[in-house]
Amino acid sequence: MDDDSRILESLDELLASAGYKVLLFSSAEAFLAANGFHQVDCLISDIGMPAMKGWNLLKLAQTMDAKFPVILITAREECAFGEGA
Repeated sequence: MDDDSRILESLDELLASAGYKVLLFSSAEAFLAANGFHQVDCLISDIGMPAMKGWNLLKLAQTMDAKFPVILITAREECAFGEGA
């Protein structure tokens, strides 16, 4: 999930071309509203989304004992190595 539609489209095309089924969400809230934790085998999320940050989504996945990988991405250097997002 990402709040930038260009990133969503790029990830969709890349992963679909590799044969993966892709579900796109523009926010963590949309992902949670769609019961996303029960629909995915891997979660890719932007760290610096407007409301719920990727770090918080990762922590939520950990508290739910999620059994899939979570990949956090960002284009912002200041968010890359800590929870300052």
